[in-house]
Amino acid sequence: MKLIGRFFALPTALLLAASFLEAQAPAILETTGDFPGGGHRWISAEAAADEEKIIDLDLIGSDTLRGRVEKQRRALGDRFPAEKSGAGEKPLVATIPDSECTSHSMTVDDRGGAGSSATLPDLAHYAQLIVRGTIRTVDSGFAFGNPASLLGVEVSEVLKGPSLRSPIYIDYPVARFKIGPLTFCNLNKGFEPRPGDQILLFAYSGPVDRKEILYAPRLDQILFQSQGGDVFLPSPLRETPEMKAVRTLYDVIGRL
Repeated sequence: MKLIGRFFALPTALLLAASFLEAQAPAILETTGDFPGGGHRWISAEAAADEEKIIDLDLIGSDTLRGRVEKQRRALGDRFPAEKSGAGEKPLVATIPDSECTSHSMTVDDRGGAGSSATLPDLAHYAQLIVRGTIRTVDSGFAFGNPASLLGVEVSEVLKGPSLRSPIYIDYPVARFKIGPLTFCNLNKGFEPRPGDQILLFAYSGPVDRKEILYAPRLDQILFQSQGGDVFLPSPLRETPEMKAVRTLYDVIGRL
């Protein structure tokens, strides 16, 4: 496969990890379109947590989520307010294992754009933007009312597409967390990234928020490498002959 366009290496001085770590991920990101409840594409769990109501459903504006929360409230009965942190304090937000999930929801939208992702040539052809970076922040929250993770990515290299302002953020539809006694779990299963992991993004479409810093790819448009060196390739890409010998994301980049 031919190298795609020019290979952009962003100056290290502009991408200091230390300054990134000092910054906080956005609590709210607005969508570019209209959406009931204020047009929010992303709301962090911390921002949605409420001292009196446990979760501010009016802020999120999702009827589906409202129904799921009401079902949990009925099941909890008198135990519902028991896990508040204290008077005037927000309930605790914490990640949870799948075994603690009382229900699951699934993101259903037109994320990722059109085009096959079955092979590396497919990914390279259909992607408007190809970026390698380091995950610096992972936050739980809601994307259009569905449980999701927001990945804050320090951009290291742009292999295709325009230069980017770093950091960028990725709406990643794999998440399991609780706000007080209420649990929120996405049905999607996949790699669970941590700060320090590497990511290779093939974005078939542009940013989805008003600040133009948030991308919402499909799961099969993202490749990961853990700090331990393990590479995660989505199916069916990992079954293709050219990817059998891949051991690092640099091996993938070398095949572009």
